Amino acid sequence: MCLRATARALAEIGTGAEKADGIVILGDHHVFLSVPLDDMFFWHVVTDSETTLGFTQAVVRKHRDAMRQEVRHLFAG
Repeated sequence: MCLRATARALAEIGTGAEKADGIVILGDHHVFLSVPLDDMFFWHVVTDSETTLGFTQAVVRKHRDAMRQEVRHLFAG
């Protein structure tokens, strides 16, 4: 599940990793979290700044498999 842009970015910053679990952007008023569901789809979650990054990540972890299944179901036919 490695997206080309993610792989290029990781190579450029020299992490030695080939894939990422997600992309986090912390703004003044929002938390943006993007996680890959498969090779073609990202799930983008945005919460307000009163919600912690840890809580947002926990919600995504809890529901990620269900989201993957729904995306597969939607695009299977």
